Amino acid sequence: MRLKLDCQLRAATGIPVIFHVHNIYSTPTEYQQEDERRYFENLESWLIRESAAIIPVSDYIGQMCLRLGTDAEKMTVIPKAVHLEEYAGDWQPHDRQTVLFVGRLSPEKGLDTLFAAVALMRDAGTPVRLLVAGTGEDAYVEKLFRQVDELDLRRHVAFLGFVGGRDLVRLYQTSSVTVVPGHMEAFGRVAIEAMAAGAPVVVSDVGGLGPLVRPSETGWRVPAGNPEALAGTLTEALTDQEKASRLAAEGRTEARSLYSWERVLKATVDVYLRVARGR
Repeated sequence: MRLKLDCQLRAATGIPVIFHVHNIYSTPTEYQQEDERRYFENLESWLIRESAAIIPVSDYIGQMCLRLGTDAEKMTVIPKAVHLEEYAGDWQPHDRQTVLFVGRLSPEKGLDTLFAAVALMRDAGTPVRLLVAGTGEDAYVEKLFRQVDELDLRRHVAFLGFVGGRDLVRLYQTSSVTVVPGHMEAFGRVAIEAMAAGAPVVVSDVGGLGPLVRPSETGWRVPAGNPEALAGTLTEALTDQEKASRLAAEGRTEARSLYSWERVLKATVDVYLRVARGR
């Protein structure tokens, strides 16, 4: 890994290393082999001990860093940022039935739960259409296609492939609600993008994702892996337009306050200056 080489260089030259931690790969998951997890645990523990400062992307990742042995005094949580100027415009949904998913198509992203929730909504008579924007490994995408067929959701689910740039902003702003149903998330960039675009969001209450949203104030939170709870919350988001508009407006204000590049850059530069001064 690049950072291990950096730490070895620090040992030889005395130049300090700052570790930006966007994820901890030694976290036990069903998607990882135990020998792989141990390898990452040893590596990450060593990197954390050798670094002069640690910058985790969320409190959730910060807690993992503490468990791996970092000193709280050398840790500063700094979130990811968005270019706010790219998210200009208003949330103007084309209808009251479009749910948007954006992200990598992989098991931890919770699409299995989302498809099950959409099937429950359809069975309850709720008009719903799910747009899936993203790509993934062919074998897993084929598995998702099969699940859609098994649930008889072809008329309710559309796979868009990769969508980026201004097209993605338009998707956020013309969909009824953006959902981030992940089973595990270190942060939740899609949530803050949607909030910055002025769209209402529904997120899983996991990892660094759940804390991005204040329930009934800036969005909705649901238990991960619970299609019944997700279906109920999405139905509320689609049918209670007044609440959706209020949460979207508050969410946008918060996203623009907390996740601007100006704010994140200032916090990052402060850490670098502190390390450079030997404090």
